[in-house]
Amino acid sequence: MPPKITEAVPPAACPDEYKTIMGPLISCEAASTMAQFKIPWYIIKQCVTQEYTSNKELAERWIDKAEARARSSEDLSFRTTDLPAYPDDKVKLYALRVSHAVEEALGKKKNTLAYELEQLPKEKRTIQEKDRRTLLAQVQIQHNIPQDELPNRGQQGSDKYLALQYLEISRGYIGDFDITRIAPWKTDHKLHNKTTNKRTNEIDAQGYTKVTEEEFTPPPKDMDQWKATMLIFRWTLLMTLSAFPEQKLLQITKKELDNYYKWLYGEQIATRPNNPPTLGKLRWAERQAWSKITDILWDEHDEGTTLPGAITKVQGMTLWWNALLAKNDDSPDTYYRKGQGKDKNKPKGDWKGKGSGKDKTKSTKNKTKNKKGAKNQTFVNRLNNHQAAQPPPTGYTTHDRPPPCTNPIKCTLQDFTQQKTKQGKPFCKNFHLRQCGGGCGRSHNCPFEQNGNVCGARPGGCNHRFQ
Repeated sequence: MPPKITEAVPPAACPDEYKTIMGPLISCEAASTMAQFKIPWYIIKQCVTQEYTSNKELAERWIDKAEARARSSEDLSFRTTDLPAYPDDKVKLYALRVSHAVEEALGKKKNTLAYELEQLPKEKRTIQEKDRRTLLAQVQIQHNIPQDELPNRGQQGSDKYLALQYLEISRGYIGDFDITRIAPWKTDHKLHNKTTNKRTNEIDAQGYTKVTEEEFTPPPKDMDQWKATMLIFRWTLLMTLSAFPEQKLLQITKKELDNYYKWLYGEQIATRPNNPPTLGKLRWAERQAWSKITDILWDEHDEGTTLPGAITKVQGMTLWWNALLAKNDDSPDTYYRKGQGKDKNKPKGDWKGKGSGKDKTKSTKNKTKNKKGAKNQTFVNRLNNHQAAQPPPTGYTTHDRPPPCTNPIKCTLQDFTQQKTKQGKPFCKNFHLRQCGGGCGRSHNCPFEQNGNVCGARPGGCNHRFQ
């Protein structure tokens, strides 16, 4: 015998009657917290319809956990004397579970996940395992997805990418990130979509060079990889949107999002019979389309344009799609390294538009070489004539550290000046304390300061040496 509608308990699906009443608020913070403790959907509906939707509101509805256990049955109308009437043992059990949900909300109301991510440096923003489970539960409740149809680890975004999209949704935007940032949570070895870290050098305000790592996944090389990457983007978007039901203009159903990509993969775009686009153009056009969608949402925010409405508008821009995909040259794809992605059947000289490239004579090569050499020599002469390029009077040559000295004056970091040169440049700490490869934009002159006076001698022109 199937259970009554008032006895339906998560993780069972929410009855259609209650789901219609709650709408998108079915995945709000308060409802998700109560669903974790298997509180019946009827009681969750009572709480949401009384406009207690956030964890902060749920935590502060009653003074403490004890009061929630004593008064929740009366406030949420699930006593034995109410309709529908619950047995006395069920009333006590559900009141206990409500008090547990209130205790959980008290712990979550201090710092929200979006606030915690904002406080972290960019390279350390990641989603924890417990937060991922919460997002999966919310998207399952909101879209009524069966357990066996939830995304596996290879179809979910990585901890880094999920955190980036989560932050953008919390601000009211959709992050149309580069395709190299859409990384999977777990690498699928069949698709060879391995994720790596790309190192970049950044100079902080104190003049120190800091090496940061940014998550990077190679762009898809075939249609299967591209579709798998787009599936990661779709599931990540649905998971992050389920955490913010208050963003009403951004809400979209799974069916609407699937229909858009079904249209994108079909004869209208990807497999059009006349002049089908290459994979590089498809990758680029799909990202350009999401940039267009976000622009429409931004420009027409006051008019109440929703995300499904913006997608429908972009689908109807036939001339825009034709212009995007019918260009003679390939898309401006900067993901390939030098030498990759070229057509093997293309003659060597076609990219310049002159000849086949086989009739180049030796004089033409020498002419090109001489022209480049003349330009380079002019640039070198300009640098050599600059005042900063003149050698110091001590004969010191360029080096990554000051030269050794027979009687050095030992200096510490306290003697390092905070002043700038007359040209407005700060002094380079890397050069005097560690190593500097040059090109930092800072002065390598002596930064020793005493009684407000800075030495300022050229490298090797004084005996000050920092340790």
